[in-house]
Amino acid sequence: MYTTDANGFFRMEKKKRETNSYGSYTFLLDISHQSDRLFMNDYSYDYFYNNQETEEPKSLTSVHLFTDRSIYRPGQTVYFKGIVLTRNTREKTGGIKPNYATNVVLRDANYKEIDTIPVLTNEYGSFSGKFQLPQSGLNGQFTIMTKTDNGNAQFRVEEYKRPKFYVDYEPIKGTYEVNDKITVTGLAKAYAGNNVDGAMVKYRVVREPRFLYPWMFWRWWQPPTEEMEITNGEVVTDKDGKFKIEFTAIPDLRIDKKFEPVFDYRIYADVTDINGETRSGEKTVSVSYKSLILQTYIPARIPADSLKKLNISTRNMNGEFEPANITVVISPLKAENRLIRDRLWERPDQFVMNKDAYIRNFPYDEYDNEADFKSWEKNPAVFSKNDSSRMNGQWPVVHSGFSPGFYAVEVTAKDKKGQEVKDIQYIELYDEKSKKLSKPDYLWTGNMQTNVEAGKTAEVELGTAADSLFVVHQINKDISNKETNYKFLELSNQKEKFSFSTTPADKGGFGTNWIFVKHNRFYQLSQTITIPWTDKNLGIEYVTYRDKTLPGSEEKWKIRITGYQKEKLAAEMLATMYDASLDQFYSHGWGTPSIWPYFYNNKSWSGSMNFNQLQSQQKNESYDEMLYVDKRYDYLFSESLSFFEDRMMFRLANRAPAPGMVEADAVGSVAEQAEEKSLDKALTGKVSGLQVTKKDGDGVRDQTDTRTEGTLR
Repeated sequence: MYTTDANGFFRMEKKKRETNSYGSYTFLLDISHQSDRLFMNDYSYDYFYNNQETEEPKSLTSVHLFTDRSIYRPGQTVYFKGIVLTRNTREKTGGIKPNYATNVVLRDANYKEIDTIPVLTNEYGSFSGKFQLPQSGLNGQFTIMTKTDNGNAQFRVEEYKRPKFYVDYEPIKGTYEVNDKITVTGLAKAYAGNNVDGAMVKYRVVREPRFLYPWMFWRWWQPPTEEMEITNGEVVTDKDGKFKIEFTAIPDLRIDKKFEPVFDYRIYADVTDINGETRSGEKTVSVSYKSLILQTYIPARIPADSLKKLNISTRNMNGEFEPANITVVISPLKAENRLIRDRLWERPDQFVMNKDAYIRNFPYDEYDNEADFKSWEKNPAVFSKNDSSRMNGQWPVVHSGFSPGFYAVEVTAKDKKGQEVKDIQYIELYDEKSKKLSKPDYLWTGNMQTNVEAGKTAEVELGTAADSLFVVHQINKDISNKETNYKFLELSNQKEKFSFSTTPADKGGFGTNWIFVKHNRFYQLSQTITIPWTDKNLGIEYVTYRDKTLPGSEEKWKIRITGYQKEKLAAEMLATMYDASLDQFYSHGWGTPSIWPYFYNNKSWSGSMNFNQLQSQQKNESYDEMLYVDKRYDYLFSESLSFFEDRMMFRLANRAPAPGMVEADAVGSVAEQAEEKSLDKALTGKVSGLQVTKKDGDGVRDQTDTRTEGTLR
């Protein structure tokens, strides 16, 4: 029995459990207030595990392994390095672990242990070693791992060959339209510098459509975007190592021109030289019904006084800048001035009530699609300008000032053939100083400053157009998610900015949630305040470095390592050098170990209890007319019991005596006797010459008896 406080809040006591236990328990809530009672039919579950019931370890150890490459040949040497780190999530500390002893194991593609070596960390918490790969055996993914603390790294072992030449393509010149004949020129060139002539080229051209303007599909289904091979063939490289591929840019006629699709034609070429080595190259040519691509980039929501310029791009199908005369029209949208809840069902395709009658009866529900401001009616334009596009994409907007609200930004231009190209963006302009929202909304969020350095102030802005909201504000600064603070406040048709002062103790971040209920709906905003461990970062820079050198020559590079404030410190650095051409077989890269703990806001509230979705069912009144008729035909007995087809024979075939049940089977039961009589009756007039020999002498027909063939009558 619990009693809520003045804010209606209570906290359930933790059930005492044994230290090394795990499982769950369920409970129901029965809430009473004065003459009202709420009994929650849905069960609540509390799961617990032994690692949550015991005290968290003071320090967690992790091992991170690095290899000098990601692919090797059989018999080559694998050089590795390990770094051992410790981390305490409750105290928010971390570091290296010197004098840590463990064993490193090499396992093959079958996870069979190949070799093991002992290692011990130095004063920087690192160790290193090497393995000799076997000359024979199954190739594939190998693993090195530590015997303790789950350190592991994977790499490939393959009989690869370094490429001697590569395939490239010449740039596409000019622009094309659908049904044009396109010629693509490729080149096979050796890394040694010579041309690869007389090589066989097998190619294929694959077409795939895509769409540039999402606004075209707000009221339509997007057409299918299936790949299709439109041609293939073979050619031979000439004395210069070049080859030409010709194809016609056939469009997908299933896609309507009004959607302005772009067709990407991908040319895949496999070039095989006289030595049998094969290298591949790929080139994409984009073609459309129009030769100009017009795209506008505007943030979806910006302060009203910040709309000073637009980012407008005009390009040809090759992605090159294409000058064009563009017109920009900005029109305010006629807002739906009421609070609208999200639908719990699909939008209807037929309407029984008109909009006014519907809103009178359901004032907070959506009638058609008026919750989507993209469907709102446009008011007369408040800005219109014609000007040329610019290479940098910056397009100035000179206006005395836009009022807060929602706007449609329409940008139009024409390609070289005079065909109109259009892009539309919908944006929200809001007043940072106003306490009112641009449109009615239950939960609105403004600009947030949620990634700050320790000592700075984080900010979260939220607002509502609803009145008299009782809001629960949850703050969780415990990185283990065990301690949570709650605040209670009231919001009413306003915007509110929440500020969070941070200290060095908050590094790693913390979480905050807001929840409330309005008009029988549950609303929640969860936000993580990120406070990075910036002061733990190291600076790495080259003092001397040349990016070009001669084969066989010696090179010396000098690197400087400093602290966050450029201070001197003692550090150990790991570096590797390998042939970058191996990346085409298996890309090589290292991940940065996570030393310091970060907060993950995994606390959440749920408002779905006692509110479940159900499926309606229609009773079939003519069920008797649809009864399935089970047709049975005469058939022969078989020695294979799996061929028994009817239920009666199946039961009979599975009546073999189980171990320890011989006496009971010998006695038999009334049901078994009735079953045998039923079988005899079923066989009457059906078969002749059927004999059953009681081989085991138990008096029961079962799997151990010998059956002879019968003949149909």
